[in-house]
Amino acid sequence: MQDIRNSDGRKVCQVDKRRATVEIRRKDCITQIRFLPDGKAVIKNSKVIA
Repeated sequence: MQDIRNSDGRKVCQVDKRRATVEIRRKDCITQIRFLPDGKAVIKNSKVIA
């Protein structure tokens, strides 16, 4: 996965080009956005259990 950073140098998400997936982590929430070949997006939200 490739880290994507904003102008302040903070990581805002990770991109996996091979799997066409964007992963956003904020505190204990993970949002995964997966792009399908037909142009649709599948969004999955989950919590990190410590």
